Amino acid sequence: MLLRLRDAPYEQVLEEVTRPVEVKDVDPEDYRAAVERTDTTVITTDKDLESIIEERDFGRWKVFLHPTQKRLVTRRYSGPARVGGGPGTGKTIVALHRVKHLVDRLGPGNGKQILLTTFNKNLAADLRARLLALGGPETLARVEIAHVDQLATRVVREAEPGSAKSRIDDTRALNEWRQILLETGETKWDAEFLMDEWTQVILGQAVNSRADTSRRAGPDGAEASPAPTGPRSGS
Repeated sequence: MLLRLRDAPYEQVLEEVTRPVEVKDVDPEDYRAAVERTDTTVITTDKDLESIIEERDFGRWKVFLHPTQKRLVTRRYSGPARVGGGPGTGKTIVALHRVKHLVDRLGPGNGKQILLTTFNKNLAADLRARLLALGGPETLARVEIAHVDQLATRVVREAEPGSAKSRIDDTRALNEWRQILLETGETKWDAEFLMDEWTQVILGQAVNSRADTSRRAGPDGAEASPAPTGPRSGS
């Protein structure tokens, strides 16, 4: 629109961009038709980007890997690696292509030897669909895609078969701490402090016994030793 303003009066451009458009029989799932209907023109000097846009194939666009990102996919890392970037910069695409790259390097087999996790429950299904489009059923069969909380729950259940423990959220856990303080008449510590000790010290530092617990400063500067233990799962 800014380029159009260079060549035409403001009133004319305003009329053009606000003019009602009549579209009949719109299929909200037909992305190709939507692309073909648009009057938007994408201007770029990036030939690779221009090429994929001009194909007008939304399916290919969803798994498009820019050549400048390929080095992140094929690089050999000596340990954990972190890829950062803002929304829409291609982090998910890089992860999917990295997974396919690793699958291609695997030997023959049927096991799910590669794990891809996400913090978004809805994204897990989308990742499966994209990986299927990118590498086909053979690639998808070698990869486990899971929401990280579901994976953690499964690991705990497999480690303690037959256990009656169930997962609770932070709100429920905080209420449990408050109930413990109420029942014991304890007033030196508050529930929030105990919750922080439990999550950041006991769980965060994998403390398994009182002997492993370091002395911790309380909210009034006093020391709490040993750090209290308490509920993280309900029965």
